[in-house]
Amino acid sequence: MRKLLFIALCSLAFTIPALAQDPVKVDPKHYKLELENSQVRILRVKYGPREKSVMHSHPIGVVVYLTDAHVRFHLPGGKSEVKTAKAGTAEMTPEGEHLPENLENKPFEVILIELKGKEADYAELKDDPMTVDPKHYLSESDVSQNASEDNFARTLHVKYGPHEKSVMHTHPDAVAVFLTDSHFKFTLANGQTRMAEGKAGEVIFTPAETHLPENVGDKPAEIILVELKTKPAGK
Repeated sequence: MRKLLFIALCSLAFTIPALAQDPVKVDPKHYKLELENSQVRILRVKYGPREKSVMHSHPIGVVVYLTDAHVRFHLPGGKSEVKTAKAGTAEMTPEGEHLPENLENKPFEVILIELKGKEADYAELKDDPMTVDPKHYLSESDVSQNASEDNFARTLHVKYGPHEKSVMHTHPDAVAVFLTDSHFKFTLANGQTRMAEGKAGEVIFTPAETHLPENVGDKPAEIILVELKTKPAGK
């Protein structure tokens, strides 16, 4: 009986530290789960003025800034680094452990897309939107700074003027973060159409699809689209 109790306690000792690193569990005030599937876990992150978190960890991911941000990241071992970012931008974030602190007297908000899928061979699309429609689909250059991390995702900055339309193109599975209210009509490869809209700050998972988008709104539409270059975990 004592031996079983000892094994259970040892198992618990090894389990708790791993769980304690999850920001949703150790800091639910600042980290809220938006949605999760086999490829991503998406968190909405909000800090009030001068607020700080506790030490936690993240896998490789992509952060989309909904507001300006000026943050100090306290790292294990006593070191720290400061990050400044503008609203409407995105960048790849490496796997690691940190304790964030908002250095401003105003709140900040980001969407954090944690990547769960395994690295996979990524077939270049012959109807890649960046190739067939570079006016509306621009690369977020920050995500390409680390070649190994860039094997997991490609981030596009999507911008449409009022009533502008694209050409037929294809996206893999992706996550869309709306920077503005958006109202689109999508013409699919089979000729069918569907309507889709989103509010500024909303985030959705979009399955792979070939389509022709048209902004049917009277205002510009702007979206950060994180295309996944991975295969779902477990496959």
